[in-house]
Amino acid sequence: MNNKGFSLIELIMVIAIIALLALIFTPNVMNLLNKNNTNAYNNAIDSIKSAAETYISNNRYESVVSSNIKCTSTDTSKSFEITLNTLIASGDLSKIPDNPCSNQTAFKGTDKVKVTFNCKTKAFTYSFGKEIKENEC
Repeated sequence: MNNKGFSLIELIMVIAIIALLALIFTPNVMNLLNKNNTNAYNNAIDSIKSAAETYISNNRYESVVSSNIKCTSTDTSKSFEITLNTLIASGDLSKIPDNPCSNQTAFKGTDKVKVTFNCKTKAFTYSFGKEIKENEC
């Protein structure tokens, strides 16, 4: 009689151990994927804000401020908007980011970055979209 190979009990035990490990690790892996997708989405928003900041600072400061912002003595801040298409045309944004949560385009070219100029401190702030939490992706 040939005693090579595994018995049925040994095979069942191996399958049970693999199933138990899968039950333990699958939720952890799914949670990590969700966390990574959330971070990627929030990073896309941050990159769009950075592109708007680059757009303002790349020798466009004078033209943007002179055409959109006229601070008076009573103003505390002034706001204007820059479209994503403008950022792409200027080369400050390479492309419209994809949405890692749905594998579709998260934003449109007509979406706008709101730029607020503080007349007193002469500083810009940038806002775009809403950052999401892990359970929203």
